[in-house]
Amino acid sequence: MRALHGYYKNGKIEIFGEIPKYIKRARLIIVLEPEDEEKKYIPFDEFRITPPSSEEEFKMIGLYNFFNEEDDNNIDWEECFGLK
Repeated sequence: MRALHGYYKNGKIEIFGEIPKYIKRARLIIVLEPEDEEKKYIPFDEFRITPPSSEEEFKMIGLYNFFNEEDDNNIDWEECFGLK
């Protein structure tokens, strides 16, 4: 697999760089990045979920059962590791 850079204008595609001679046939996947559109970015805080505590974070990543053990009920892990 190879990635090539190119440019499209007025119905014509110009490829920058050379296609190796040993490639006789290839399937293409073309991704268009319009130049005249303003790029839209998602602000970091809109897609990043920040849980309020380590316990909530562990619950989010599927380690919920870790915090449901009897041994853990009376331990403040953030305080234990100096995070408070």
